[in-house]
Amino acid sequence: MERTTHKEIKHCNCSCLSKYGLGIFPVLFGVCVMLTFIIAYTIAVIDRHINPFFPKISDTGGKKPESNVFGLLLSICSFLGFIVAVIRFIQFNHILKTNELIVSRVLIINKIALFFGVVACFGVVVVANFQDQGESSEVHDVGAAFVFGGGVVYCCFQTYLTACTLECGFNSKCLYYARLILCIASAILFILFGVSLYFSSNVTSNAPKHLLTIWKSTDPGYKMHIISSLSEWFCAVCLLIYFISFSREFNEVKIGFTIKRNELGYQSIPQFV
Repeated sequence: MERTTHKEIKHCNCSCLSKYGLGIFPVLFGVCVMLTFIIAYTIAVIDRHINPFFPKISDTGGKKPESNVFGLLLSICSFLGFIVAVIRFIQFNHILKTNELIVSRVLIINKIALFFGVVACFGVVVVANFQDQGESSEVHDVGAAFVFGGGVVYCCFQTYLTACTLECGFNSKCLYYARLILCIASAILFILFGVSLYFSSNVTSNAPKHLLTIWKSTDPGYKMHIISSLSEWFCAVCLLIYFISFSREFNEVKIGFTIKRNELGYQSIPQFV
């Protein structure tokens, strides 16, 4: 029986993504996050679960039915954010190699940036699945710290990496300064959010239940609550814009894959009658 070996290699491109590049992923991430906030906020206001003026982000998804939408869409956002972080990591490694900018320190920073990006995405999943009220509130707060803290640190490292690629012409100075401003602003807002939240939380520990979601201007700690809420929203917006800023660079990336098929020799299967 003759035994033959045949190898065939096929190269395939994902034409849909190759046509537009991968810039669609940061845009999809941004759109999904905005839809999450808008839909959850709208439902919470209609059901009178929150005060329509300056609620915390978590309050917009603290009760059903908005909590179901909030959790589902945030989980999708986490997945899209993870894709963006991974693509950015692979892209920057490629930039270093093709432009002869390989520096061990920069490669390590790129890996650290990916780590904090993954931490932020994991925090989004925690926030989506653990509500801000009840016994799960502490886990929710840890997830929120991962989201904003990890997101801010990720942006700081990405700003440094953006500065590293200025010489090779991959990024413009305008983009670098824009990211630097967003990075500094998000860091300041994150610190302000944490401090003001701490003081407003001290008030709610022994306050009426309505302070958990519906604040009034006459309530104690109202000013700190407003500062906390505004800082949280603006910090989220800064981080969101930062992620969307990857879109133009991702348009230069095209995805492709190779299928390698090995057809080894085989013997015919005997037929039994």
